[in-house]
Formats: sequence, structure tokens, C-alpha cells
Amino acid sequence: MEVHVETRDILEMDPEVLGLWFFSDERPLKGLTGLVDWRLEAKLSHLIMSGFLSGDYGEKTLMRPAGELPRTALLFIGLGGLNELIPERVRKAGELMARTAVLLCRESLCVSLPGSGITGMNIVSSAEHMLAGFAQEIGERRFLLKVHCAPEDVDEAVLGFQKTKVSMKTFLHTKIIQEKS
Repeated sequence: MEVHVETRDILEMDPEVLGLWFFSDERPLKGLTGLVDWRLEAKLSHLIMSGFLSGDYGEKTLMRPAGELPRTALLFIGLGGLNELIPERVRKAGELMARTAVLLCRESLCVSLPGSGITGMNIVSSAEHMLAGFAQEIGERRFLLKVHCAPEDVDEAVLGFQKTKVSMKTFLHTKIIQEKS
């Protein structure tokens, strides 16, 4: 598996599949999920308000939007309530996101970090446990994981990824690449 840390605008990245996380009690949506919602003229917010999306832990929804991301499939994974987020849940959500990408026959995925854009979120822990979940599910398959980060979160994200790489060194064979923006 190869992990690329990206700070470019999501429109420049033009991913085939974009994995987005959100909480059941996150209003308004924040981070990359909030940005995508804004670019899609609040389409995601309308789906949440209508009850189609809830953000309950483990909820998964795949949609293909129009608008500014016409070639990008959106994969949403619910994280439950903000106060329920613990490292084990982040790891399991990472596994679910990776498993879904594999079931969709994808060898690459662009994601943000779970909880990115939310004040007080532990970026190191989020990165560490998300990657552990991906690694557990992807195993030795060829896979490119692009992680979209705010520039101010890059160092912490890379630290979390390196911690995972060290703790899983007998299992995880990966390259971590920080892209220049």
C-alpha cells in the first residue's frame, strides 16, 4: 500500500472515489465533507435533513454527484456521535472504508482524516488508527490511499501514519509520501 498526503484542492486531485466521514451530530458538516457539501450546493446537508443519511456508526452510502465533482463517486461512512469517537471506532471505520473500496474493485481511494476540521480533534490518533484499519483490510493488495489534509495538519498526519507503520512493521509494507502542494 502506498499513502500520499495531499494538500491540493480536491478539484485538482479529481479522484475516482472520494471517501468522506461524518458524525451523526455534526452540524454544519466540517472539513473536506463540509467543503464537498458546499461545492454540491448543500446536497449532502439536504440528504441528512431528509433522513436519507444519518451519520450513525457504520452507515455507508455510495453516490455519484453532479455539479463540480461530476466524475467522482462519493462514499460516506458514518462515525456516530462526536462524543463516541474512540480509536477503536476510527480503526473499524478505516476497515469499512477500505473493504468497501475493495468490493467496488478499486485500487485507489482519496479520503480525509476522520474528524478533520473539527476543533480539538487529535489528528495524530485519527491518522494512526485510520491507517491501521486500512492496513488490516487491504493487507498485501496493491492500493493507493490519498489522504487530503489541511496544510496545518500534515505534520501530525504523517506522524500518525509513521506510528502505524512502526507498530505494524511485520504486517504493513507501505510507503508514506508527502506531496508538495
